[in-house]
Amino acid sequence: MKSRIIKLSSLWSLTLAVLFMSSCSPKMASKAADVAPADPYVGTWNYQVQDTPDGTLKGTLQIDKDGDNYKAMLMSGSNETTLENVAITGSTLTGNFDYQGYTVNLKGDFDGMSLNGNMLVEGMSFPLSASKAQMEAK
Repeated sequence: MKSRIIKLSSLWSLTLAVLFMSSCSPKMASKAADVAPADPYVGTWNYQVQDTPDGTLKGTLQIDKDGDNYKAMLMSGSNETTLENVAITGSTLTGNFDYQGYTVNLKGDFDGMSLNGNMLVEGMSFPLSASKAQMEAK
């Protein structure tokens, strides 16, 4: 009787060990490793450009990432402008767009939830500041 209890106990221990090991499979561990941290630059940024001939301009800057490449769009009212040559090197954003026949170069540095820089056109520089929009609770 005692040997039968020991065999059942050993079988029960083996069953628990197998169940535990299967719940910690390499497949699950690799899935956790595959989840990359969110890119801090991707998202919606509320911006303003000061001292332009039209006064202070406000809108949103939408930054997305497609593989290794960034894409960005400026939106203000019903106007949407796609930035070209968008790059983020280190914590510096660069890009450009055409506005009424002029090339406007954007350059700014990210610092946490802020972006500060300038829009440069025809030798003039206009201060740009932006803050990352908080996600709305669903």
